[in-house]
Amino acid sequence: MWLLSTLYSEVEPRPQWLELAKHGIDFIERFGFDADGKMFFQVTRAGDPLRKRRYLFTEGFGVLAFAAYGKAACDQEYIRKAYDLYSFMEKYPENPDRMLPKVNSSVRPTKAAKASTPNPSVKR
Repeated sequence: MWLLSTLYSEVEPRPQWLELAKHGIDFIERFGFDADGKMFFQVTRAGDPLRKRRYLFTEGFGVLAFAAYGKAACDQEYIRKAYDLYSFMEKYPENPDRMLPKVNSSVRPTKAAKASTPNPSVKR
């Protein structure tokens, strides 16, 4: 969406570029977000979620996509969505409960213990 929107804004305003960007934006809005406000990292073509990152990664690309599309389409709603998602990213680290453990300790207790034990050879 960013590429198509940027091409439309910066290179040539071809209607098909903006239409394709909007198609991608609609897909993200419909299938890209979980109930907790985070974005899925990977979904199927049908929009079924496959993977979501513990940390903020996909959300950064979401900000870029919404902002570029908002600029290309002269649509303030998408500029606001970019801003809202960016604000979500800024506030996310303030709540440590949002960062789920990397390993499910009920499934792999040894891995979970190892992941949470500091390495004594690393100077902090």
